[in-house]
Amino acid sequence: MPIKTGIPIPIEESSDNEVHLKTKIIILNQNNWVQWSCQMENYLTARWYDDLLNTPSEEMTSTPKFKQKNSSALSLLWGCISRELEGILLNNQTSFYDTWEALGKVCGKTLL
Repeated sequence: MPIKTGIPIPIEESSDNEVHLKTKIIILNQNNWVQWSCQMENYLTARWYDDLLNTPSEEMTSTPKFKQKNSSALSLLWGCISRELEGILLNNQTSFYDTWEALGKVCGKTLL
């Protein structure tokens, strides 16, 4: 099975005259939470998705915009975590925040 090495992610959508900028987010494993989470937080903030990093209110989770952002962020995670961690995503597939917290617990967030 091939090793996952990172996923190129567009930073800016551009017209035909402009250069497409991309970044590469490293693949999360149990040893690189700090570096990976910094990259993810910056990416999510640049996309105005940083509200997903906090416990959402019931009112917030019922909006179509939140549901779209949550699904987009969960989809992003599939390309940015090691195969060993995919079970965490499967067990928390309805909530980006719950998945983020579960990944953090397994990968050393609480040790910081």
